[in-house]
Amino acid sequence: MNSEYDMVPLKNAEDIVWQAVNILRGNTSSDDFFIILFLLTMVREGVIDENHDLYLSAQIQKKINLIDEGNPKKEYLSKISIQFESSVDKLTGIQIEELLRLLTSIGSDVYENHFGQLFNFLLYELTKSQGRFGGEYILPKEVAIFISSLVSLEESSKIYNPFSGLASFITFQEGNHQFYGQEINSKTWAIGAMRLLASGKYLNTNYDLTDSILNWNNYDLKYDLVISNPPFRMRMDEAHESEFGKTRYVENFFIEKGIESLNDEGKLVAIIPNSFLSNPLYEENLRKHLVDNDLLESVISLPGGLLYNIGIPITILVINKIKNKKGLVRLVDGTSFVEKDRKTSVLKYSTLLGIIHT
Repeated sequence: MNSEYDMVPLKNAEDIVWQAVNILRGNTSSDDFFIILFLLTMVREGVIDENHDLYLSAQIQKKINLIDEGNPKKEYLSKISIQFESSVDKLTGIQIEELLRLLTSIGSDVYENHFGQLFNFLLYELTKSQGRFGGEYILPKEVAIFISSLVSLEESSKIYNPFSGLASFITFQEGNHQFYGQEINSKTWAIGAMRLLASGKYLNTNYDLTDSILNWNNYDLKYDLVISNPPFRMRMDEAHESEFGKTRYVENFFIEKGIESLNDEGKLVAIIPNSFLSNPLYEENLRKHLVDNDLLESVISLPGGLLYNIGIPITILVINKIKNKKGLVRLVDGTSFVEKDRKTSVLKYSTLLGIIHT
């Protein structure tokens, strides 16, 4: 376990990256503050060094092209840099010089041993100031860990994460598994890809910039786990029709298609709005299918305010094709496991997990 002394360099690095953010305040849109995550990643990967040259986007791409073709990071870095070209080109020479001076002053120990923690610190701090951005694309750490820990998996399991957002489930999933993720928003995908590099999860991950609806399971596999936080009440361009009726909502599409994509022993975990439990027509038919076929293992209800900028109560469904307790569904009211203050709600996930897994 890291001692308090060991974490001092990380705390100093957190102060440094926040100084870097302050350089951009006033004359840079807050949407472009994520350029700090990009520059941090490029410094860590050796694309940008301590020489403090004025790296324009073309120069960054040129350095990436020099990386050995056998390096699995190269493709990620190349695609990421394309997404940040316009943000880099908006920076003034003075801003670039000051930013690189700060970011290259962070000790090599932090870059080598604590980079994932530093990356997530800045990501979450920036997210808090992004309003709608945070609500759509990233899960609070406690929620992501809780949901990723709801099911037990054998080593080297196949996990499918459509609507990946910022790759929270991939980042916090324990074990050595093969991940398949999809995200449609290009800037979100780029930040998620950097997060995978920061956490070391990129080696076992196929994380694609693509539409999960139009290209559902484009890997053509059956999975041990399908997991997602699909966009709430987001309407699809065209209605999806099936044996359960017609739906235009992404979360319904995800549950139905996710079940189809499971192997014979697979599990599905979904974060959805509470309305799924009471809506008629399509949802009612799908609920009946889950109960009649004994697929529903757990229904976990949590209060509103847990997800960034989404105030409505949520439900977590756990679907299991090989339930240990046949004919039973675990109903969990998680309200008392949420600590609230005036600004935030925090899930006491370890305590709740201990109860669920007993």
